[in-house]
Amino acid sequence: AMLRAADSTPRSARELAERSAAKEGGQVESYRKRAGELAALGLLIACPARACQHTGKRAETYKRRDF
Repeated sequence: AMLRAADSTPRSARELAERSAAKEGGQVESYRKRAGELAALGLLIACPARACQHTGKRAETYKRRDF
């Protein structure tokens, strides 16, 4: 579900989690934890940090890796 929410626009883990929960249902926090794991597997690409649109805090961003 997290990969389906990701696209070519860099988004924070929280932003991706909010999109995933809206599309698939479930708890935002459960999705948010997966961003780092998916990046470690090479399925998401880590991008520069910026302010998260949901929390306002500086956060690393991720985008989908195109294969």
